[in-house]
Amino acid sequence: MVTYPFLSEPWIAECRRLRGEYRDRIKLQTPASLKMNLIVTDVPHEERGLNAHLDTSGGQPEIELGHLTDAEVTVTLDYPTARSVLVDGNMGAAMEGLQLGRIQVAGDIMKVMSLAGLSVDPGSIELAKKIRSITE
Repeated sequence: MVTYPFLSEPWIAECRRLRGEYRDRIKLQTPASLKMNLIVTDVPHEERGLNAHLDTSGGQPEIELGHLTDAEVTVTLDYPTARSVLVDGNMGAAMEGLQLGRIQVAGDIMKVMSLAGLSVDPGSIELAKKIRSITE
């Protein structure tokens, strides 16, 4: 299987393709609507880091490049922590990152904490495994 560096353009393109493939198989229930901007620092292949966002207002989590103008919260985190949390699903790394300052939150931190209440279905688990399998 072909693998790509985390957050590289080919990785992002493949994640978009996979998300489209799994769209009808995911029945994720979000506890509340969330619009969150992400700033990932220390990205090896990006001079200025990477800006992205997470938006659950449409009923499913949409992660995409660029920032939302109406975000409720902005989370800044370093590349290794982002990979650990977003690809490996390591929530311990998220808690550690908050405690050690590798994750900074500007805005409503309770919105970020609402992510812990996500109900994960088999389609989401399968998609997460596929994303892990394409990630270097």
